Amino acid sequence: MCDFVTATLDPRADVERVREVFESHGRALTPLAGSPIAAALGAAGRYFLTLGGGACDCGTPLGAARLKDRGDVTKELEKRRRQGWSAAKLARWLEQRTKAVPPPQSEQLDRWRQLVTSAVEVGGARTVGLSLHTYRGRVDTEDFPVARERLPIQACTLEFLADMRRDTLYEFTAPQQRS
Repeated sequence: MCDFVTATLDPRADVERVREVFESHGRALTPLAGSPIAAALGAAGRYFLTLGGGACDCGTPLGAARLKDRGDVTKELEKRRRQGWSAAKLARWLEQRTKAVPPPQSEQLDRWRQLVTSAVEVGGARTVGLSLHTYRGRVDTEDFPVARERLPIQACTLEFLADMRRDTLYEFTAPQQRS
């Protein structure tokens, strides 16, 4: 199981310009056109993996404020109890696990904020969506229910990004242009 951050763009976005923005922020924009999520978006958007390097996005600061310990500790503790772990060993494991989880890094969150804002302002995308999911299978084939929330670009703040819910596509939109 690994975390991956994916993105969506509105159909009118200039993908090459937006890709340049993503790459300038250390991310990629790899199409996931054949995935079930892309199929669910239909003509309303295009779906991309944003992984710029490394094997996955585990440890991302996106949504980290919601995850005190990056997992369901209760289930893990019960599993270890059944395996015969002592109370002292369980306490040490829990302490180490809590210390191993870094608090959301404002610098990393600010890079995400700048990326989304730049993709809208410089890249010409009217809508840029971000989603975080813990994949149990392949990114291009796994199907899961995704909630959608449409927000103004001004809502893309460090606090908001740190508090993102998993399996929710947050679509940040540019202000309406007046003719």
